[in-house]
Amino acid sequence: MPFLKGDELKKVYDKAKKEGYGFMASNIAEPNTLIGLLEAAKEKKSDLVLQLSNSAATFAGAENPVTGLRIMSNYIKNLAENYDLGVFLNLFSGGFK
Repeated sequence: MPFLKGDELKKVYDKAKKEGYGFMASNIAEPNTLIGLLEAAKEKKSDLVLQLSNSAATFAGAENPVTGLRIMSNYIKNLAENYDLGVFLNLFSGGFK
């Protein structure tokens, strides 16, 4: 499933509130963590909220945060299409140019 956006995120949060569970946004900087989070979300039949900070993007992009942002967002998008769950990506501002 592709990335979900604001309206879909509100629906997911409303459902979680109604059913009494919460979401943890996980910061990622490399593929192994992402694969583990996707598999866990699949097992729990849950949507997934991911975060990519400037420092994580800098790490993923070999010291270039814009390169890391492009690499990781494309990687997430392509992997998420193999799962039947919603994936949200929160980007921390402050340094992406």
